[in-house]
Amino acid sequence: MRNLLFRVFYYDKRINLEVFHALTDGAGCIWFMESLIYYYMTIKYEDKLSKDIPKINYRASISQKMDDSFERNFHKDLAYRKEFKNEHRNAYRIKGSRLQENRMKLIEGTMSAKKILELSHKYNTTLTIFLTSLFLYSIYKDMPSEKTSQPIVLSVPINLRQYYESYTARNFFSTLNVSYDFEKSGNELEDIVESVNESFKSGLTKEKLDLHLYRLMSLEKNPFARIIPLPIKDFALKIADHINDRRITTSISNIGQIKMPPEFSEYIKKFTLCVSARSPKITLCSYKDNLVISFTSPYEDTDIQRIFFQYLANNGIDVEITSNS
Repeated sequence: MRNLLFRVFYYDKRINLEVFHALTDGAGCIWFMESLIYYYMTIKYEDKLSKDIPKINYRASISQKMDDSFERNFHKDLAYRKEFKNEHRNAYRIKGSRLQENRMKLIEGTMSAKKILELSHKYNTTLTIFLTSLFLYSIYKDMPSEKTSQPIVLSVPINLRQYYESYTARNFFSTLNVSYDFEKSGNELEDIVESVNESFKSGLTKEKLDLHLYRLMSLEKNPFARIIPLPIKDFALKIADHINDRRITTSISNIGQIKMPPEFSEYIKKFTLCVSARSPKITLCSYKDNLVISFTSPYEDTDIQRIFFQYLANNGIDVEITSNS
């Protein structure tokens, strides 16, 4: 149907779900995919599963899933306005030769989640912080020398459900901007990990998350913004989006571990997740011990991807690379 904002299709042993971001965020998308796979498995392998068909985990009621958690957790606290400070410095922007017909290059690296965790622990940090640091390091290694005065800024989506006890299937996320200036700081991975760890620690406090939620909702509730004609509003948003893009290099998103009933284990190899990109981006998720790191990029160049996966391989991580190229 042309009026739907998502579509499901398949090829060989792969089932694909495409979702427009206005419908939901990564967590909501995964919940839908889990339900889709559940019903597919119970129909496809009904004879083999017989009486062992597990009950589906709906996670929450329909009303909870339809909840507008931004609205419910919005508090009119004017103190937040005084705490907010803008960072006007432009970030390093990745350039390259674009693919023909505006296509996306997808490179997926599949590896052991346990091995990556072990490597992360050698740096005394978490998997997300380690891979964020490695992404910063990989971009720096590909960075032209005349651009090293610019900071590299990664946008990291944050699932707000865990902080506000929400079960909504609608969009409910914030972003944490992780900045690193290689001209002023060390260029070793250990230095980057230490800085990123501090950024996560200071940026993921309840006060900072409340502030970001307040900023988003105060714009939506602004009475002046509501009466502006839609064409003017769309034009203003495009300008704001362009300005915001200048302050961010790219993004990395970790959806986390995907869980399915153990009865389905032998029929599912792995889950992968990717997003459309205006610059090389990383998304990752894991299922059982299979961690999949997906690079999407509009560019022909793959040096950042090569540096990233080569570092993992040189540190004892077996990486299986697949691509749409």
